[in-house]
Amino acid sequence: MPNDQQIDQRIEKSPQPDNKIGQRIENAEAHRLPEHLDPGKREAVLQELQNSSISLAEKSVSDAAASVYDHGQNQVQEIECILEEGLRELYLNMPHEIQPSFKKKGEETAEKIIGLIRENTKNIIWKIIKLISEWLRMIPNVKEYFVEQEAKIKADKILEELNVNKYR
Repeated sequence: MPNDQQIDQRIEKSPQPDNKIGQRIENAEAHRLPEHLDPGKREAVLQELQNSSISLAEKSVSDAAASVYDHGQNQVQEIECILEEGLRELYLNMPHEIQPSFKKKGEETAEKIIGLIRENTKNIIWKIIKLISEWLRMIPNVKEYFVEQEAKIKADKILEELNVNKYR
């Protein structure tokens, strides 16, 4: 087993990282510029290239983040659509004071389901059924059999729509 001194020697002998990547990029870009440019103009063009490449990188990162956010929002909307399927009549017949809280709880349920999917939770199907059942129990005078069946159907549909293995 190597001792601390041997480890330190190996570290010192190992190749050091090259901190001149930016310089290499500038050199490569400089070689592509026409030779007839005067040095001042050449520097200005190089600086502009460097600034534009940074702003392009920032833009692509922000575009990627926006795309991920949009994808997440689309998934939430898909789940909300599945949750509300077949409940329109029940919702409209529900007392008006319960409707806003029922809607809000449904939106929260959709967000929690997305959270479970992203966390790669085990036995996800049962957790989603539980969330949906809690939400459906807010409907006045609803039978337990209806809650259980609807929760199972909606959970299966959600996992199928999002291509998630229900028994992972």
